[in-house]
Amino acid sequence: PQTLWDLKLQTVNHPEGKNSITLNEYKGKLIILDFWATWCGPCVSSLAKLNALQEEFPVELAVIPITYQDAKTAEDFLKSKGNRLLSVVGESRLKSWFPYRSLPHQVWIKDGKVLAIPATAYT
Repeated sequence: PQTLWDLKLQTVNHPEGKNSITLNEYKGKLIILDFWATWCGPCVSSLAKLNALQEEFPVELAVIPITYQDAKTAEDFLKSKGNRLLSVVGESRLKSWFPYRSLPHQVWIKDGKVLAIPATAYT
């Protein structure tokens, strides 16, 4: 629904210094919502890989990590890892749209449709 696309999401680490985004800004791209937390080992590994993918496909792809954790915690963590991805922070509303029981959890969206919710590989 349009309300999801227009939902203001607080961000940190935005390359243009923005404090918030909407998903609507990324329509036309493959959007990967990546639900994560700083304490989650597989999340940290996934973020590094997604950062590399975003750098390789900046026009076609929008990787949007999402954490329920506060802005300072997420921003300090991303900087300590040298990760350049923006991250949505302090976010719990999106979990109702894209429910999950474990992290990391990804949702791939293209042209307004959920394309995939890939299974997580814990290795």
